[in-house]
Amino acid sequence: MKFVVITLDKISVNVCYEDEKIIENMKSAFSGYMTFNEGFDKNAFSVVLTPKDTVEGFYKGYKAFWGKEPGDKKLNAVYIGKSSLVCKYEPENDYLEFTKYVVLNTMMKIFENAGYYFLHASCVEKDGKAYAFSGKKGAGKTATMINMLANKYNMLTNDKLAVRLDENGNPVCVGFPTTIGIRMTKKWCSQERNKPIVATIKQKHPEILTAADSSDLSSEEKKFFFEPRVITKSFDTGVTHTARLVKIINTNFDPNASKFETVKDDLRELILDQNEEAVSIEKPYINEIEFKPFELETDKIVDAMADLDNYKVYQGVGMDEDLIDVLDN
Repeated sequence: MKFVVITLDKISVNVCYEDEKIIENMKSAFSGYMTFNEGFDKNAFSVVLTPKDTVEGFYKGYKAFWGKEPGDKKLNAVYIGKSSLVCKYEPENDYLEFTKYVVLNTMMKIFENAGYYFLHASCVEKDGKAYAFSGKKGAGKTATMINMLANKYNMLTNDKLAVRLDENGNPVCVGFPTTIGIRMTKKWCSQERNKPIVATIKQKHPEILTAADSSDLSSEEKKFFFEPRVITKSFDTGVTHTARLVKIINTNFDPNASKFETVKDDLRELILDQNEEAVSIEKPYINEIEFKPFELETDKIVDAMADLDNYKVYQGVGMDEDLIDVLDN
């Protein structure tokens, strides 16, 4: 068994593994967000990843769960204890993706248990300042983020934003490398700003187009999912794992809008409404983790976020300069 400590912001998780491909896979997906150091942190939660053809026995004091992820041929087993999780995966499954999923969601759950405030938002960073775009489903969080990447902002997160306070009481946000879903309509594919993404996908990532004709990516209904680096490399920009949060934008994106409008707004209600669980309730085994490395005061985090210069923005295609003025002023 080999050991590595994965750290993001103030949270560390031990990963104990047997197959070197697991860590190679995680470094490919998580580097830029997380640091990897050989060793074992006795104060951190541990994730043990071990291949077994059958699930044998039961760990005393552990809760046992069985699950099947998309693409799996057989059931995997997860055991949850007070300070560790044991994941027994079937070698015949796509175990690299499964173990990566378990580790990422375990870390997110521990963030939640520590008291970080989770906001359903995309977020970009520039010059050490983070700007979050939050709103209800279909509000344009991803579209707005991509537009900012086209303007050389760095990606912090697409969907899950964890927030804590620094020593001065300022909100600091932490991003996670979750996949990015883009509904690639004909209009979206034809826009000049998005052509780098389309070209990159065609040339370098044809494997993600199994559900579409690679000669014509546009689909009026199909949403394609990309790793963050596919998007950032397309725009020649970077990834940032944490930054001071300075503005929250309640984005209202309408591709057919003809006028840019902005209203300085008290977004406390939005902040509370867009708070969500770190891990989907569809994955009960991760939500059983109770390990708490420390505890933050979430009420103070909400107050600090609500005290920022928060805006409600109405925008359409080609209105990036107007939005940048809001971000920079």
